[in-house]
Amino acid sequence: MEQDTITLIRDLLIIFFVIFALLLLIISTYLWVKIYKKINKIFNHADNAKSGITDVVESVNTGANLIKNSSFKPLMSVVSFGAILVGISKLFKK
Repeated sequence: MEQDTITLIRDLLIIFFVIFALLLLIISTYLWVKIYKKINKIFNHADNAKSGITDVVESVNTGANLIKNSSFKPLMSVVSFGAILVGISKLFKK
């Protein structure tokens, strides 16, 4: 009788520790997924900002080429300034 009780307690402890280990595994996996999503969101935001800066550079270059080839230089300088403002506003859009 005493040996059966010890075996039962041992088996229950083993089952408890296995369930506890599985619970820890599930919790740590959940936390890693949350961390990965946050890191991925940061990198996506950085990629969007990089493409926004590229748009600004292209807008400035287009405006500069129009100014060089046009007789309406004051009008084109206003247009290129507007293009810069539009490009910068794209950086801060969500």
